[in-house]
Amino acid sequence: MKSDMKLITDEGKRLDGRGPHDLRKIKI
Repeated sequence: MKSDMKLITDEGKRLDGRGPHDLRKIKI
């Protein structure tokens, strides 16, 4: 689970350059 969160954070930073909350918005 921790690894998943880290991956989401990395992907979110790459996608938006802000954080995981951005990736969450895109996912939802």
